[in-house]
Amino acid sequence: MVERYVNKDGGDTIFLTKVGGVPVEILKITEDGALSANAFSGKIRTVTTSSSLLSTDFYVLVSSSSPIAITLPLATVSGGKVFTVKSIGTGVVTITPLGGLIDGAANFLLNTQYQGATFGCDGGNWFVLNTIRISFFE
Repeated sequence: MVERYVNKDGGDTIFLTKVGGVPVEILKITEDGALSANAFSGKIRTVTTSSSLLSTDFYVLVSSSSPIAITLPLATVSGGKVFTVKSIGTGVVTITPLGGLIDGAANFLLNTQYQGATFGCDGGNWFVLNTIRISFFE
């Protein structure tokens, strides 16, 4: 369900309620008519060693031939945050939240190259919003 909110500056912000009722911004129209879609755009960061996700991350590629650990931020301060993590290496990627669970589990595994997942937080736990698996056909 898409809900519309009016900003204090007079522009409109449209939110998509995605995770546990926490609105995730998908589109912003400013008072002068400018349009931005900041919530679904962002730079791609590639990591090659075990890493914690940063508040500035949106897309994270994991490139390693060895097992690697990715840590999601503390759930209690991440309500509405969305991250996409994708393995581009051959090592197993274990994604673990700093606090809370992922779909009721302690962690989430990316077992194969080019597998990925999008995670969203409701302020208490993390949820898998989408999974990515690329298959190549010959």
